[in-house]
Amino acid sequence: MELRTEHGIEIPSDVYGNNIAFACPCCGFPVLATSNAPKNIARGASPDKPVPCRRCMTKYWIETDQSCFVLHRG
Repeated sequence: MELRTEHGIEIPSDVYGNNIAFACPCCGFPVLATSNAPKNIARGASPDKPVPCRRCMTKYWIETDQSCFVLHRG
């Protein structure tokens, strides 16, 4: 599955199991998020548990759509 922003722009990513690695769209630093795991423990799987970029501290969470993963900022 591919990773897209909430506006439909494709983001280069590497998906393995329930882990998704991608370059931060703001600064390019690598970010690792977890999807399809229990929402209370997964980093980046819900708005309540966003995963931060370690360089610019922008927070992301990933939603699973039927055809792709959708990356949200906030």
